[in-house]
Amino acid sequence: AACQNFICKEMLKKGFLFKNTVYLSITHSEKMINSFIKNLDEIFFMLKKRKIRDINSLNDFKRMN
Repeated sequence: AACQNFICKEMLKKGFLFKNTVYLSITHSEKMINSFIKNLDEIFFMLKKRKIRDINSLNDFKRMN
């Protein structure tokens, strides 16, 4: 859950709503989809390269409503 919260928070910083599923629509342009994938790939790279020292400390994501 900590990884998912981290990914969600980072994607929100980049302007994307993110959950554990992705819903594509015909209204999404190829540019939008490529941008989503590129940003998600960067976040996965951060996790892979262990730029995040303690993944359990990322569990501070709070609901806004």
